[in-house]
Amino acid sequence: MTTRTDKRVLRRALLATRGNVGKTLPAISKVADRGLLWPILCSVMCLHRTTRRAGAGGLGAVLVTSALTNCTVRP
Repeated sequence: MTTRTDKRVLRRALLATRGNVGKTLPAISKVADRGLLWPILCSVMCLHRTTRRAGAGGLGAVLVTSALTNCTVRP
């Protein structure tokens, strides 16, 4: 990236931390740190008729991958 582009990106990032965005993004980040962001979004998608199928598929994928990555194998 050029210096000009870097400055533009930095300026936008600084402006994004003000107002409602600056309050909302840290809350979303905390939810995402606990692994709840995707299950919550998929559950909300399941509530709407047009996105129900995609939400169910996403929720299933999250549950399966969570189970596979969090299981412990004992020798």
